[in-house]
Amino acid sequence: MPPDARKNRALLIGGGALADELRPVLNNFGYLVEHDATRLEGARRYRARRHSLVVIDAGALRGAPERLFRFFRISGGDAIVLVASGRDRRADAPRYLMWGAHDVIHTPLRPDALSFVLGLTSAYHRRVLRMAFYRHVLYFSAAIVPLWVMVLYFFLK
Repeated sequence: MPPDARKNRALLIGGGALADELRPVLNNFGYLVEHDATRLEGARRYRARRHSLVVIDAGALRGAPERLFRFFRISGGDAIVLVASGRDRRADAPRYLMWGAHDVIHTPLRPDALSFVLGLTSAYHRRVLRMAFYRHVLYFSAAIVPLWVMVLYFFLK
């Protein structure tokens, strides 16, 4: 899938109440939102579509959550992973960040806090794309230097 087609895709993994709350907000930010109820279905859909934003409900992080975060880091590369955490799980927020989440969204949702987090994720995504562009420019310019050296050699000879 080309990068332009996936840059506005968001994947919600977890409970339906969270999806009902987040879907309209993410749609207003320009994301095409998909929802899966379980981690396994979410991982399969992510592998197929490579979403740019993934929001995981803290209730869906059972078992080994560090493996799930590692999966998103290894298989997708530049996906932004957010965790939606309720009042009962606010103490676990530092652990989510340590495991690889980019940020934690606290529920019930406050529009100003959510827009701030989504603004940060958008800035992070632009920075990742800019660095990838600079890396490609540097690589291709280094790859073409021998060609220019040969042209100059034959031209000056």
